Amino acid sequence: MVKHLVLRTLRVVTMTLHAVTMTLRVVTITLRAVTMTLRVVTIALRVVTITLREVTITLREVTMTLRAVTITLRAVTMTLRVVTITLRVVTMTLRVVTITLREVTMTLRAVTMTLRVVTITLREVTITLRAVTITRRAVTITRRVVAMTRLAVVMIKARGQDCKGL
Repeated sequence: MVKHLVLRTLRVVTMTLHAVTMTLRVVTITLRAVTMTLRVVTIALRVVTITLREVTITLREVTMTLRAVTITLRAVTMTLRVVTITLRVVTMTLRVVTITLREVTMTLRAVTMTLRVVTITLREVTITLRAVTITRRAVTITRRVVAMTRLAVVMIKARGQDCKGL
């Protein structure tokens, strides 16, 4: 009976040791699983860290892009202002050109009228010069007539006749 009890006790001890071994194996597997889980969590945390860095970089890039867009919009606004001012200047220049063209047209009309007056004046001068020429010829002829008359008077006086009636 003692033998039987010892055997039973040994069986219980063996089963207990076996149970402890199995428990240790389960604990080991569990620890390995925990280790793997921790490794996965570590990797996941690294991925999250990298993702957060990338998000930070992306946000910085978005911020820089928004700043660039803001600067571009300001430049476009300034360009539109310059274009508006340029268009105003062009409008004013066109008005000045229109006024100048009107003035030139009026001046050309005045020049045309002046040229007509000059043409008429030149015709009158030509007529006057012809009249002067005719008058000179008449004066020359008159001088010749006077000279001939004087000569005739001298000749008549030389003959002794009275020329008082002439």
